[in-house]
Amino acid sequence: MPQEFQRYLDFLPELEQCDQTELPLFHVCSYDNLVTYLSQARISEEKICNVFNKRIIYAFYGASKYKSANLFKNASVGDQSVCIILDIRHCNNISKIYPFDSGAASGTLDSIREYLMRWKELQVKLDLGDRRERINKFILHCFKSLDDYVKGKFDEMPAKTGDKKTLKAKIEDPVIFSHVSDVHGIILDNTLTDNRRYFVEVLFETDIQLMPEVIQGVIIPTALFNAQKFKELLKKYRMENFIKENNLVYPSSI
Repeated sequence: MPQEFQRYLDFLPELEQCDQTELPLFHVCSYDNLVTYLSQARISEEKICNVFNKRIIYAFYGASKYKSANLFKNASVGDQSVCIILDIRHCNNISKIYPFDSGAASGTLDSIREYLMRWKELQVKLDLGDRRERINKFILHCFKSLDDYVKGKFDEMPAKTGDKKTLKAKIEDPVIFSHVSDVHGIILDNTLTDNRRYFVEVLFETDIQLMPEVIQGVIIPTALFNAQKFKELLKKYRMENFIKENNLVYPSSI
C-alpha cells in the first residue's frame, strides 16, 4: 500500500475495531470532472453505464485502487486521474454494493446480470441490515479485520487456480466462498485488471451532494498538483471550507 495512504489511515481509529470504524469511500475521476463537480457542488454522471444500462456513480470502500493517467505520456492535464475521498456516514443514497469490480467482471462473465442476481441472493442469505453494515459484514467474512482488508491481504494469493484455496481458508460459509471465489478467479484469469477485484464497490444511482460533511479530501497526483492553483480553484467555487489543506493527500505515485 502506498505510504501516503498509510499516513491517511493513521488518523483513523484502530482498524481492528470493525464494528466501530467506517472507512471512507474513494471516487476516481478526471481533473476536468473534478472542476465540474466543484462548480456544481455535486458528483454526477451523464454517461450510461454499459454494465447496468443506467447512470451509475462508482466508488471503492477504503481504498482508491486506480492508476494515474500521468503514467501515460500522451495524457492531457484534464485527463489526469484524481480521487475524491467521501465520508460514507453521510452518503445516504447508496444503491448497491458488490465485493468486486463489476466493470472488470463484465468483460469476463458470459452473463454479468445473471451473476449479479446470484450476488443479490447471497446478500439475502447473509441476512444483513443496512448497506453500510452489509459492507462490514462481508469484510468480516472474508478478512480478519479492516486492517487486512485495506492492506490487500488477498494480494498474497497465488495466481489463477490457487486463489480458491487461499480464499477457502478465510471464508467458512460455503455459499459465500462459492460466489466470491468464482468472480475473483474469473477476473484474475481473463483480464489485466489490478487488485480492485478484492475491494468492495459501492454504487450510486443519484447524485452525491458535496456538502461539507461529505467530502473529506482529494488525492492529486504530484505531476499535476499545484497548491496555489488548487486553492484558487476551491475559492472560485466557494469550496475552500469543504476541503481543508491538512486533509489533502499528496501521493508521489499512484
